[in-house]
Amino acid sequence: MIVHITMDSKNFEGQYFNAAHVEVIDDREIHYSKYISIENLLKLLSKSKYEEKNREHHIGTLPQYYFDGMINRDDDERLSGKIVLTIPKRKGTVQFKETSYEIYFPAFLFCFSLRKGRINDTYVFALKGEKWNRNSRLYNYPFGNVSTSSHKVCWGRNQLPVIDSLHQLDMVCSLFFDSSTNNDYYTKGVSTKWKYDNLRGVLECLKKRDSFPEHILVPSQYSNIGTYLDSVFK
Repeated sequence: MIVHITMDSKNFEGQYFNAAHVEVIDDREIHYSKYISIENLLKLLSKSKYEEKNREHHIGTLPQYYFDGMINRDDDERLSGKIVLTIPKRKGTVQFKETSYEIYFPAFLFCFSLRKGRINDTYVFALKGEKWNRNSRLYNYPFGNVSTSSHKVCWGRNQLPVIDSLHQLDMVCSLFFDSSTNNDYYTKGVSTKWKYDNLRGVLECLKKRDSFPEHILVPSQYSNIGTYLDSVFK
């Protein structure tokens, strides 16, 4: 059996398509085809049963922000692996201690490390622009709660959900953005090029702007996304 999955940019426009065209050719060379939603496609991919259990499978680039990943399911169908997502620029709210700030965010790259349905680690980088590939530069996360050296997220007391399918990682990204922040891991001149001693100074400046000033982002130790992925999937 052969399966072809096509992201139909002609009928579904935009950077992240809403549907995929799936064509199946069985052993008798009979063709079957239909459109399915991206959400259902992700569920099918993440729940697929393989003849070889516990073997990682490369998922590649998928719609709805999925940039790359290696996943597997064990005999109990629990999901493990590493999944990379890119989140586009957005406007949102940052809760800094007792103050809420409405600001513009840059784009971000998330890397989730899963073991048996549990999120072991989360890493976050900032990105410039709106479209990315392996040559795109990675930058330090410009706020708090993310280490500027390891780029690992400090989740604090947040309870992370069990991940049964890939599309649930969208909810984890939302939880990250909705979580309150503080000065933990914020580093003057390293989190951003601005020299504020306190994250509040950065947020006070950003709330006055109608877009995120990408020139303040500080390059990470990784030369580009490709270099980082090579270290993640080695």
